[in-house]
Amino acid sequence: MNYDERVRVLIELKVDLSGKLEMMENEEELLCRQKHDFASAWSNAKTEDAYRKLNEAVRKKIKETTEYAREIDEKITDRIKRIEAAYKAEYQSNRSYTWRIAEIDPIKFKQKYNERLNQLSYLSCDGSVKTRLIKEFRQNNFLK
Repeated sequence: MNYDERVRVLIELKVDLSGKLEMMENEEELLCRQKHDFASAWSNAKTEDAYRKLNEAVRKKIKETTEYAREIDEKITDRIKRIEAAYKAEYQSNRSYTWRIAEIDPIKFKQKYNERLNQLSYLSCDGSVKTRLIKEFRQNNFLK
């Protein structure tokens, strides 16, 4: 996978995870509302205490799961930042290959164009960086 594909997959995972986080938070709110709705309906003290304990246990589990999911979300965000930084570093270190060829003679221009395009094609870097570099090189040095 190249850098772009990795970032795309991680962003999809992050979006899916944030949807699950929102769902868990909504469930916790629903649980809190149910406790208030049922509070006046209890007739037996043992039943009320058992429900209270169950409610607290479920809320605790939801909170633990939500915190765990937030930690995963933070790790995904950090990973995306590292991948984007690596992409940017590779691009910046090889950007000079894309500069305009300063040659008036069309034969020499074509030779230099082919040499530079060949260098870019065999450049040892990530595929998404190489694709961007070749695209920029062609835009900066279009053949007449």
